Amino acid sequence: MTSTLNVVINCAASVDLNVKLDTAVRINVTGPLKLLKLARQSPGIEAFVQCSSVFANSDRTGYVEETMYKSGVYNWQADYEKIRGMS
Repeated sequence: MTSTLNVVINCAASVDLNVKLDTAVRINVTGPLKLLKLARQSPGIEAFVQCSSVFANSDRTGYVEETMYKSGVYNWQADYEKIRGMS
C-alpha cells in the first residue's frame, strides 16, 4: 500500500468531552500518529492533511483563523507517553 500512497486525509476524531481519556488519546492522537508514520514510509507521498476541531485551539477567544498556531505545549510527547502509561 505504501508504494502507491500519495495523499492521506484524516478527519476521524472523537469530540465527546465525556469520553475516557485513554480512548480519546487513542482516537485523537495515536490514530493520526500511525497515519503519519504510514505516510512517511510512502515514497510518493505528496500531502498529509489532518483535520481537527476548534478544540485544538481552545485557549483562543473570538475569531479563530484557519491557520497553524504555535502550541504552548513544548513537550507533547512526554505528556502523551504519561497519559498512555496511566491505568
